[in-house]
Amino acid sequence: MEKYTRFRDPGTGLAPFLPVPGYTPPGPPALTLPLRVVLFAIRLPVVLAIFLLHVLVFECSLAPLWWITGPDVLGWLRWIFIRGGVMGIAGVWWVPVQVDNSGAALSSRKTFTAPLRAGDILVANQTSPLDVLLLASTLPSVPLFTQSYPGTSLVEPISFPTAILRYLIKPSVKAPTSGMMALKDVTNKWQKRIVVVFPEGTATNSRGLLASTPSLSSTGVKTRIWPYTIKYTPTADLSTPINGYKAFWSFFWRFLSQFKREIRLRGAAQPIIVDGEEKDGEVVEKVMDALAKVGRMRRLGLGVQEKRDFLDIWGKRS
Repeated sequence: MEKYTRFRDPGTGLAPFLPVPGYTPPGPPALTLPLRVVLFAIRLPVVLAIFLLHVLVFECSLAPLWWITGPDVLGWLRWIFIRGGVMGIAGVWWVPVQVDNSGAALSSRKTFTAPLRAGDILVANQTSPLDVLLLASTLPSVPLFTQSYPGTSLVEPISFPTAILRYLIKPSVKAPTSGMMALKDVTNKWQKRIVVVFPEGTATNSRGLLASTPSLSSTGVKTRIWPYTIKYTPTADLSTPINGYKAFWSFFWRFLSQFKREIRLRGAAQPIIVDGEEKDGEVVEKVMDALAKVGRMRRLGLGVQEKRDFLDIWGKRS
């Protein structure tokens, strides 16, 4: 493992790109493995059918109705599809939200989403494709996902399916030549939606926060930014620090063959409000410090480029 030493953060010694050792279910493998195969075979077609139906209904057919019915109606329908369908069938269970500084456990979806409103920005860490599913089924309005890049303060608005697929492909350090927007323009254009930003730009094994991209520096004045962190138990089953087609099928196997997993959300008690007087990069630092505090995570000096270099070496291993 010496060749991966340079992908450890020098300040903390943490390695955010290495796969976490797999979780072994209790019991003899001769008994648990056949059960896992059966679970996978049953769950896979059902979960895929629900997911595709969700995309057809909410991303295509009913998307225009969101403006008519408002967030509550379609919000609850999405909750039923994703939380009750995909995650419930896969054995992923909800753990009460912990709100930083209050210590109160909030298990109610309505209570959790109460502070958030249309036009806000939710900032979260990246660990698993389930991040997207969880936020899509939890937020009070249909969220707008964005992709951040290390070389620009602009973001790329992306769809729900695209946001999931970005976890499973090699991250890019180069932003596309079209479709990029400042966050202040994104919130102005989609005023009835909550904008989701993943400032790290790529997924990790949840053992630390990568160096942030500059996307948050393009946030508009008086915009409310809510830091939230997402963690899974066991982490090995659901984190996707390795990208590629092999990782795609490996994730599906781990996601659909285990008996039970848990999700834990932690959020700030108060938002960070941009007042327009911050110096260059100050908003980014303030938000990332808050994100690290909320999630009780260490900030790292590694970023998207180091992740790409790591994947190049990892793919050549014998």
